[in-house]
Order: sequence, then structure tokens, then C-alpha cells
Amino acid sequence: MSEKGASPTQLTLIFINLLFVVAGIASMAVGGWVLIYREEVRVLTLIDVATNDLGLLQNAAILLVTSGIVIFVLGFMGCRATFRDQKCYRVVYIGLVLLCCVITVVACVLAFVYRDQVEDKLLTHLEKKLKTEYQGFTSSKVDFSQALDYAQVDFGCCGVQSHKDYEEAMSWTVRNSAVVPPTCCVMSDKEAYLDDRFITLEDTSCVTVPTATNSYIEKPCYNELKDWMEEQVTIVGGIAIGTIVLQLLSVLFLVAIMKKQGKDTDYLHRSNLYNT
Repeated sequence: MSEKGASPTQLTLIFINLLFVVAGIASMAVGGWVLIYREEVRVLTLIDVATNDLGLLQNAAILLVTSGIVIFVLGFMGCRATFRDQKCYRVVYIGLVLLCCVITVVACVLAFVYRDQVEDKLLTHLEKKLKTEYQGFTSSKVDFSQALDYAQVDFGCCGVQSHKDYEEAMSWTVRNSAVVPPTCCVMSDKEAYLDDRFITLEDTSCVTVPTATNSYIEKPCYNELKDWMEEQVTIVGGIAIGTIVLQLLSVLFLVAIMKKQGKDTDYLHRSNLYNT
């Protein structure tokens, strides 16, 4: 650092890289939390259980942790590169940032290209799990059964593609004359179920005679889940774009600092030659 202190360009670059450090920590924390405590969010459990053989949720969480580590390291390196007048170190930093930008762009493109395939596989797995694992009672200990019940109450939906999916639910053995499970019905206290799994139906005949007013039979859960996932992808995509912009700005600012310091060095060198 020069005796005059940090320039506005250097301060801006430091600020950007501190944002990277914070973002990296946040990404690692979220990814780690999803890996360890994903059962706390039933929607994540539903996706996790339904796509267990695909490893969709686990891979996404690992990607968050990995990208968080990379962003954190780049932020730390950027802070050092701001004041460390070593061309080699700065060139390595710039190269890594540009490589990270390219990888991020490629990942976003691949996610967009294969989005439909992922959604189709998710649909297939959800239908299969409903047929083989859904038990139809709220005290079930089966993860998928619990998660689907929670999603139906939380999203206000019923079945995967239709409430008629339950006609093929082989594990729902004790249904009497029920057509849909209680979680497909409108509840007078939705939070009571989400918090304590306590059912309070507005119309007790809903399970045997579901209608458009006393139940959610006209809203399949797959559409609601897909919309929810697309919202999360949009948020992640926005963060990725913002990260790329900041990374490119950090490169531009660092190049500007290198040019400025190069000019200052040339000026001092010429001055010394002139004085001698």
C-alpha cells in the first residue's frame, strides 16, 4: 500500500471481495444446512426422497458448499491482490476469476437445457413413490408419506398429477370409503397441521366426497412443486448473474490498479534516469 493510503479503486475492489467472502460463507452454510437438516423442511424432504437415486438434492447442496468455498477463496485472494504488488499473483487471481465466470455460465446453460428432463424424472419418481409408499394417515413414519402430506397442506394441492392418483396408492390399506387423504381437504387451521400435524377439517365429509370447495382436488401438487422449484432456480440464477458481474468488475478494477501502478513505476524510473 502506498503512503497516501488506499485509492477509491482499491477500496471498491476490497468491498467487492469482502462481499465474495460473505457470500462464500453464506453459500457454505446453506449447503451444509441442507445436507444435515433437510428433513426440517418437508418440501426438501419430498424432493430428496422422491429423487433419492438421482441424488438431486444432495448434489445441489454439495454444489452450494463447493461454490461457497471457491467464492470465499477468490474473495480472500482478491483482498490480497489489491495491495500485493506482485504481477504473477494478480494474473493467477484474474485467471481463476475468469475461469469461475466461465464455469458458472456453463452451469447455468446446462441447468436450463436439462431442466425439462429433470422435471420429467421428478414427476416419474413422485408418481412411483405415491403408488408404493404413501400410507394415507398423518401418523405415518414413512418420510415420503409425511412430506407429501405436508406439501399438500402447505401448497393447497392434492395428488401428484390428480387426486385420482390415490386410487393406485397400494400402501394406503386402511382407507375405508375415503377417496382422498385428509391433507387434501381445506383445513380451518392450516398452521395447526404444519406445526403439530393436528387436523381440523372445515368439512368432515371431504375425504369421502371431495369437491372444488372443500378440498384441493383441482390443484395437482406437481404443478405447485414445479413452480416452487422454478422460483428457487430463478433466485439462484439471479445470484449467479450478480456474482458474475461482481467478478468481472473485480477483474476490471484490478487491471486498472495494475495499469496505474505500472505507469507510476515507469514515471519513477524515468525520473531516476533523468536525475542521474
